[in-house]
This record gives sequence, structure tokens and C-alpha cells, in this order.
Amino acid sequence: MAEELQTDGSSPRSGALQASHKAALHQAGERIQKFKKKQIEYFLKVAEEAAALKSALGPGHEESVTSWLRQEMSFSADEAEVIANCPKDVTASARLLEGSDVSVATVRAIIGSDEDARSESLIRIARGDRVDEEVIEKIRRVKYLEASSAEELERQRRSEALKSASSRLGAATISKLEHEASKLLALVDGTINYPASGGLEKELDSNEYRRAVREHALSLLQTVESLFGLDHPPRHRTWEIDKQGTAAASISYSWYVLRDLADGALGSERLSKSESDWKGIRKCLEFLAGDRFSAISHSSTAGDPFPPRIAEKLSFVDIDAGVGGTSLGLQAAGFHAAAVWVKDADARKAVRLNRPSWGTRKFVPEDFKAELRQLAEVRVIDLVTCGLPWHHYHYSQESPAAARNAVDSVSILNPKVFVFEVASESYDANVAGPFKDLGYDVRWHTVDISQFGVVQAKSRSVMVGARDGCLDNLSMPVVNPPLRKKLSDTIGDLVAGHVWQDDGDEDMRLRHYEKLDNWMTLCSREFPLAPEMPQPHGRRRVKDWKERGIDIKGYTNRPPTPADLHSEQGFRLSNAMLKRIQGFPDRWIVNDKKSNAPQIAGAFPPVAAKMLGLAIHSALTGAEFDYRLASRNALLTPRWVAIRKGDPLELRSVPASWLLSDPNSAFRKSSDTQRLAQRYERLRKEQPASASVATGDPVLPEEPAIG
Repeated sequence: MAEELQTDGSSPRSGALQASHKAALHQAGERIQKFKKKQIEYFLKVAEEAAALKSALGPGHEESVTSWLRQEMSFSADEAEVIANCPKDVTASARLLEGSDVSVATVRAIIGSDEDARSESLIRIARGDRVDEEVIEKIRRVKYLEASSAEELERQRRSEALKSASSRLGAATISKLEHEASKLLALVDGTINYPASGGLEKELDSNEYRRAVREHALSLLQTVESLFGLDHPPRHRTWEIDKQGTAAASISYSWYVLRDLADGALGSERLSKSESDWKGIRKCLEFLAGDRFSAISHSSTAGDPFPPRIAEKLSFVDIDAGVGGTSLGLQAAGFHAAAVWVKDADARKAVRLNRPSWGTRKFVPEDFKAELRQLAEVRVIDLVTCGLPWHHYHYSQESPAAARNAVDSVSILNPKVFVFEVASESYDANVAGPFKDLGYDVRWHTVDISQFGVVQAKSRSVMVGARDGCLDNLSMPVVNPPLRKKLSDTIGDLVAGHVWQDDGDEDMRLRHYEKLDNWMTLCSREFPLAPEMPQPHGRRRVKDWKERGIDIKGYTNRPPTPADLHSEQGFRLSNAMLKRIQGFPDRWIVNDKKSNAPQIAGAFPPVAAKMLGLAIHSALTGAEFDYRLASRNALLTPRWVAIRKGDPLELRSVPASWLLSDPNSAFRKSSDTQRLAQRYERLRKEQPASASVATGDPVLPEEPAIG
């Protein structure tokens, strides 16, 4: 039987469904209103506590309370500002606001208003009017108009009119720029004819052609100058032009090209359509017309254009670099070595061999303070660090001296930032006291180094100190999804590096390869990451390493033999294996002496130092980096360079500017696509019009999408 319809045309079943929906909405609404009121209640309680704190500290401490809310209470800058400056009339109206229907955003808008707008907003809330951010802004504007004189209002309206006209003019000028550039590009390509006298079009002779190019170039030059001005670096100083960044450098090059065209300095032979003759001119015109991302030629075989350079140079000092891991990572993060000390003789040789430009110094305790004072007189230091983590000293008699050296270096050099690896905040909390006495804000951060491709399971703890609030926004880099590597993939080729003699036993070889396969499977599936690295005077995690078939009680300078692999204790790690596990590049040369092994094992991984350095660099300068790209990028390039004339050659680090996350980086990533599209266009023009599938002629692929 058909269901009887209700008077509104719906069935009883649909009516019951609507009723249940209404009941659910009503119940959810009641609960949300309770939570909403609690939000306002707790927000105002926080503001009351901040006001009480300001009262206890006395006048003149408003900024310190705001800074404290940001640093210690983890409020955002806007939240801290609003809470610290909450007026008394708002906190006094807490009961009114909690009982109303306003949101926390509305309360914040009330706090940010002037006294008159705030008072009227509270009156409206008290009488039950609807008040939100838009209403408060209208009230504020009305109050402003009431308080302003006729002359002030007219000045404001004039300013708004000029601003609006400027915006419209700018948009129209940009459109004009692209249109004129397209016309000039078409003219020099010979694809249009210039109108001759009498309104008729005819083929251009040489003089008419040049005059037409000059007229168009002069008009386009005036448009470019109206937008970007006349202040460009000298033409012959290309490095100064390039360091502006891709977009600004392209504008400068285009300006010079237009000047040449307008002055008639470029003859018709330079305006041919041959790519080899006027590639630079055409790139500039295409850039102005909006057909290209950049006017800069590619500077490498990899197809990357000139990268933007970081103008501000940051410096660092490493008071005990070990084999140079931390210093290498900081250099890759854009810091320059002002001074590097190394205590161990063999480690010092390794650092001097790999980085002669650092001028590595021998650490002499008696001379250390004097050398620091000399350095402080001639250099401003941005960062102080110690390549060997502090907790490696805790188990030896050197621990007190290491702590004193760190405090002395920070006290004398007065850097903006210092970074030291420590055991943990709970273990090393007492070491922060002397640095706090020097006026530094000290914090602990945990760095998950495995997300950067370092095959270690243990996270590292670092103590970071900063003065003048320069690291208020410091946060550790996150690479998600992480770039995990496996122990078997990292050192597998080194473990399998045993060289067999010609008279070797075939059965022994087979057993050896079988054992290798078993180890690779074990360290790929069950134990993909290495445990905590051994500490020179403390824990070695012997059991954890033994589970991975490794004897960590000592080191070796050769690959494991068949006997080593079959041993119950496991094989020992070589310096090359330690370097891989710690994230050192293979090209970073460290002698095979066993005395270097503790220096490698005790180092802060250079990849982690690089990522930490980039985070500090970003907090100090405001530069934004692509941390995933930085994790995947090599620490060293194959290119050998001499930093100063006469210096020995050393492998160049990848510039930190290549890791910037900005529009220039977006252009670099799309350069291959751009070249592919240009090649497609040339092939399409060269292909005969009669080409077809039926005749067997080649058919061009789909045109690639750009951007």
C-alpha cells in the first residue's frame, strides 16, 4: 500500500528523519555553545593572569611579558600581543562576554579596538545585538569619522583615490608592457610589416626596418623604466646583476637590450632569427612578453639557471671540530668558517686536508682565550659550536675543561647563537646556567636525524642559545615523508669488499656470500637502522650492535673477512663504514688509522648539522629553505676549487642559495619542461605541412604542459 503523504508532500518516514536531524543538530549546538563559552572564559583568564604578571613586575615590562608569552607559553606573536594588552574594561566584562553569543575572534577584535569602539561594542553585546568582527570594524570606522576633521577626511579620501588609481595604472602598464614586447618580438622576427606612409603596408627595406625597431624599442624602454626605474648595476659587472635573483636580473638584462635597440647599436645582422646570433636578445623580449620565466642563460650542464644568492654572510666558530662533521654541515648551510680548532692531531690533519681554506688551528689550552680575544677584535661571529658533542666528554676527565671552553668562547666572542650537542635536557640542565648568566635564552631541541637519511635510530639533543630574541621563531626542520635509509644499503658494498685470492676455496666463497646475504636481509628487514653510536669513554650498546652482526668493542681498517662474518661476536666497523653511518661524504678523506675512528663515531652527523644550520640561518635572516631538497642534496660537489689565490684545491660545497624555497627555485625546477616546450615548437615549425600519418611522416607528440 502506498504511504500516505503529509500535507507538505513528504512521507511520514522522511518527516521522522527530518525530526531526528533537527534533534541531533539541537543537541550538538548546545554542546558547542558550552565549549564556545569555555573558550572565552579561559581566554579572559589568561589575559587576567598576564595583567597580574605585568602589575607584579611593575611599569615598563609590557614587552617582556609579551616576549615571555611567546617564548615560554608558546603563544603566537598575535596572540601574545592581544593577551598582554587586554584592557581592564574587557576583563571586567568577563561575565557579560561569557554569557553572550560572541566568539573568541570577536573578543580579540574588541581588545584591538580603541576605547570608544570598545565601549560601544560592549553596550551592544549587553543589549543582545549581534556583534562580530565586521560590526566592530564599522563601529571603529564611524568613531574615526566622528573624531576626524573635514580636512583629515579629505586627505584620507585623496590618499585612497591615489592608491586606487595607482593600482589600476600598474595593472594597465603591465598589460601594455607585455603587448609592446610581443609587438617588438614579432617585428624583429619579421612576422609583421611596419605601416608605411600613406597607410599601406609594404616590405621593409633596411633603413625602415631599423627605424621601426628603434621606435618600438624606445616605447617599450619607457614603459620598463616607468615600472622598474633606471637604477641597474653596471652592465660589465654581471655577478652583481645575477646576485639580485632570477627575476630582477632578467629585468636588468632586458633594460640594457632595449637601450641598445633604441640607440640603434644593434645592426640587422644581430636581429636575425638564428638562435646563435641573438639568443640573448630574444630571451629578454620573450621574458618581457611573458613567454619565458627568465632571461638568464643556463649556467650549467644540468640546465639550472643562475641561482639567487644570499646577500648576508654568516660566520661560525668550531672550538673542537673533531674530523669536521659539524663544520662541514654548517658550511653547506651557508655559514663561513671564521675559526676552527681541533685538539686531536690525526683529526686535525684530516680537516686540513679536506678544507685548507678553514686555516684549522691546533687547540692549545693555554693559548685558547688569547686566540679568542684576537678573533673577537677583527670578526663578528654569528654562531659558536663544538663539533664533538659534549656528552662524549662526560665520561672522561676532560668534561669540566670542555664546559669551560664553551662558556669562555661564548663569553668572549659574544655570538648571536651557540649550538652544542648534549645528552638531554634532564641530564645536562645544569650546564645552561653560565650561558643564561651571559644573557642568552637557552632551549633544548630534539633532532630526529633518521628523517634526513642518516641510518641511526637515536635522536640527537642539542642545546641552542640566542641573544636579543633572534631565534624566537626557531623550529627544527621536518622532512615528511622522511628520507629513510637502511643500514644494509648504506654499508652493504663495504661489508662485501673482501678481496679474494685466486687460490681461494670455492666452498668458502659460497658460504661467505650466503652469510653476506643473511646479513643484508637482517639489516634490511629486522634492524634497518644502527643503534646509538659508541662513545669514547662510555656506553657502547654492545648488545644492540651484536644483534646486527657487528662487534662495536673495537674498529678495523679493512673489510670483514669470511672469519669475521662467521664470528659469534660479529665483524668490526672500518672508518669508511663509520663515515657512511654518520652521514659523511665518501669524498671527505679521513685516514684509515684506528685512532680516527672514535673521532668519526663521536661526531655530530654533518647532514644533521646542515639541517640544523639551515633552520638557524632561516631564523636569523628570514630565508626559507626546501628541507627535503636539502636532505637529498649532496654535501660536496665533484668540483675542485681554490677559495683564495694560491690555496690548495678543495671540493666545493653546494651553495645554500640553491636550497632556497622561493619562486626562483620554482623556475629552476621547471627549466627542463620549458626547454622541452621550446624544442617542440622548433620541431613543429620545421615539420612540413604535408606530414601525415598516411604518408608515414613522423607525428609530433602532444605538447608538454608548462608550469
